[in-house]
Formats: sequence, C-alpha cells, structure tokens
Amino acid sequence: MYRYVIFLLFFYSCTPSSTKDDLSLKLGELPNAISITDAGSAKIIELIPEVVIGDDDKLILGYLSQIEIDSAGRVYLADWRQKQIHVFDKNGDYITALGREGVGPGEFQGFSHMKIKGNKLSVFDRRQFRINEFNLETLSYSNSTTVRQYPRNVGEYEEIKGWIPMYFIPRYDSTTIAGYMEHPKDSRIELETYNLGEYRGVKYYFMNYSGEIISDQLFEMRDREDLMATVEGKHLSRVQPAAFLGNTILRVSPEKEMISVWTKDFIIKIYDSNGNYERALYHASHSKRTIRREELIEFLHEDDWNNQLLVKHAELPEKWPSLFTIKIDDENRIWVGLIKEGEQFLEWWVITQQGDLVAKAYMPEDLSLKWLMSDPLLAIRDGYFYASKRDPDTGQELVVKYKMEYQ
Repeated sequence: MYRYVIFLLFFYSCTPSSTKDDLSLKLGELPNAISITDAGSAKIIELIPEVVIGDDDKLILGYLSQIEIDSAGRVYLADWRQKQIHVFDKNGDYITALGREGVGPGEFQGFSHMKIKGNKLSVFDRRQFRINEFNLETLSYSNSTTVRQYPRNVGEYEEIKGWIPMYFIPRYDSTTIAGYMEHPKDSRIELETYNLGEYRGVKYYFMNYSGEIISDQLFEMRDREDLMATVEGKHLSRVQPAAFLGNTILRVSPEKEMISVWTKDFIIKIYDSNGNYERALYHASHSKRTIRREELIEFLHEDDWNNQLLVKHAELPEKWPSLFTIKIDDENRIWVGLIKEGEQFLEWWVITQQGDLVAKAYMPEDLSLKWLMSDPLLAIRDGYFYASKRDPDTGQELVVKYKMEYQ
C-alpha cells in the first residue's frame, strides 16, 4: 500500500477572486510551500512561427484532441472526428495515419490520453477502455490492452462504495490514476440528484489494469465549476469546461510525479510518483484579468445560441482564474499559463519543480481570447512550442510549431 496523503480541500464558488489573506490561510495548511519570486531576472522566450502543420489541401483535419512529439520531431495529432492519429514529419509534411474508426485491435472510438515512451506510442481510448500501442520505428499497430473501469475490490474501500469512476489518467506502466465521484454532474434541476453549483469531490487512487485499487486514497480534488441560469422558466447550463471558471488540472511528469492546480489560485502542488505530497509552489501577487460579459459572448460561435443565452444571463465571476493551464516540458519544467490584462492576454512562466522562475514567454499577438476558450492543444519539446489554432478564413484546425529563442 502507498502511504495515505492528506490533501487539503479548497472549497470555491463562482465568486470574486481570492484575497492575499485567503491565500495565506490556504498556504498555512500546506507544508513546504515555496514562493515563486519574479525578480525580473527571468529570460524572455520569443516564440517564432516556423512550421504550420495541417495546412494542406490534401488533408482536412477534423477535431484535434491530443498531441505528442517524438524524439525525431514527428508530430502525432489525434483526430477525434476521423478517429485516426495523423503523423507529420518535423517539417510539417504528412507521413501517414495510425488506426481507424472501429472496435477492433488498433481501432478507435475516441481519444483521452496519448503518450510516447521510447519507440512506442500509447493511446488511451476512454470509450472502449482500451490502450492501443503503435511501434514508432515502423509506424504500425503493435498491441492492445483492455483497462478495467470498475474496481474489483471496491468493497475494501467503503469511502467510495457505490461511487462512479469519472477520471482516468494512464501511467502506461500497467497502472492508472483513477478518480471516483459520488455522483456525476447532473443538470436535471427537477431531480434530487441535481448538483450544479455544489462541491463535487473526486477521490483519487492508483488502480491496475485488472481493476484492483492498489493504494490508499491519494488525495481529493474538486470537480470543475459550473455555469447555469434560468431564462424564461428554462434552466440552462454548460456541460463543457469553461476557461473563465475554476477547474482542477492534474498532470503526470516524465518522472511520474503528479502535479495539480486549482486554476483560481496560483498554488501548484507536487506529489512524488507514489502519490506522497512533497511541496507547493505559489505566487501571491498575480493580477487577474477582468471578465467582460460582452467579450465572452462575442467569442462564442454565432450558432451556439444556447451558450450565448447562458453567458448573457448567468452570474459570472468578477475575474478570470489566475491560471489557464499547466504543461510539463521534456526538461521536467512546469509551464504556467497566466491570464492577464492587455492584448498579450496569456503569459507563460517557466518554473523548475524547485520553484525557480527561469523564463517567460508570450503568445503571438494574433491570438485572442477566443483561442483560449477553444481549449487549444499544447506541447513543448526540444526547443519548440506547439499550439493549435484555427485558420480565420477557412476554419481549418491547424498546429503551429514555434521556435523558442531566448532573448
């Protein structure tokens, strides 16, 4: 059994952002909290567009949901609509597709996670609870493994007996990080199980592919915030995550450390590969961007009338969350996306896992808040930054490969 880790629950709601005093109270409960100091000595990374991937009349990408980069600079894009992994070389030229839609070996119904380790690409299909593996030397299918969703030994864990398995992060070593919730999100206001706007805790454990929980509870984290409103007697809600609401992000580093953040606070918690809490990295004085209702409505798709009506009438937070997301690069550094005022709305801080701010980067000015709201794909490897975007003229989804140059 892994040592049980006591995790402090932070109960938040769609209210104005936390004060410094609130932050101090939260940090007071976290041992080994390290302040990230912005002393002005961090290097500046300029992101220079070098290659546009997918800008080819012969191939029209559908909806991209995952991205990975191998040691040769090849780019792997999981296309949810076409149910294939598209492979491009480092120059953006199309090579081939891996898999296809179906229920057989090497076939997909969807994509949840994708990871490269050595000469193997592993792709987790949440709809089939199957991991398909592909050989990167031959770019061909090699193996499939079924992952059991419901735990066999749940009777030994009374605290989650009858709970629903909601979140799975494969570690691709025959174990997953599995999150269980007492009741999933339910927007049916006429039922007793309606739980929008309420705290929904997710308890996490290690589970093997055979469906046996193999740890004590690792930690509990909050499920994402909700947006809802009643308009002319009709209850409206948003099912998909929204960048302007609080959300829990959990990442696994190349060293299998677990890194989490609740986006409304700049507090990053780091756990070792066994799930033991080690330290927290925080910054107390980040200035948050003001939420402007008209701005959000403008960036929603013109045909998305339901969400437009919802955003128009819902009670919105005063400020955007502190963070947009966190990513782990191939040097095991944490890239923190900060949302700020001004045209350059997104600022990246590159932080070591010991809390040293080593660099800052800025997204090109042609990107807007609409990009942030579309949940873009991101990857950082071998001195390059990859980010998805849509062609403003054709609507085609693309990936831009940026060269990182230190100033």
